[in-house]
Amino acid sequence: FHDLCINLMYATNDIAIEENAPSIILNRLKLWHKFLKRKKSDILKEEQIKGLIGELLFLKDKIIPKYGAENSIKFWIGPEDAPQDFVVKMNAIEVKCQIGSTNPRVKISSENQLYSQLPNLYLYVVTLTKSPLSEKSINLPKLINEVEQLFENPLSDGLKRFEDLLFQVGYEYNEKYDNFNYM
Repeated sequence: FHDLCINLMYATNDIAIEENAPSIILNRLKLWHKFLKRKKSDILKEEQIKGLIGELLFLKDKIIPKYGAENSIKFWIGPEDAPQDFVVKMNAIEVKCQIGSTNPRVKISSENQLYSQLPNLYLYVVTLTKSPLSEKSINLPKLINEVEQLFENPLSDGLKRFEDLLFQVGYEYNEKYDNFNYM
């Protein structure tokens, strides 16, 4: 219950118009309801795992080195049901993953992913290959830890937002994620 209250406070912390608060709180409670309804053994589907890995790799390797972790996390809007995964200044970026052993194709979920009101829209494709666990392989827990380490302050708003976005995509640490390793 404590985490729910903290999450509600964080979600409503920067509301400029008070009339928006009830809908923000209601949407957040719906997310919590969905989250709590899941079985504890549930993890994301493999397609969702790969998609999240792609977005986190883009964040870690392309955005954070240029803008820093605290600023970069503001650009990641995909978990908030935005049509594209990132908006950086006047650029919308959609991140897609493909498996290296398949045809070089990516699946566009909806036409909204290819439409942006911003002047530039980019498609960033990450190619993954399944791999046994090794020092060079990546998985969600390892990658999330690497991104978390890039925040200078463990109590920063940016890190709280990062954790909140992971929650919104349905990620909660589970050792089963250690079985999904990629290069």
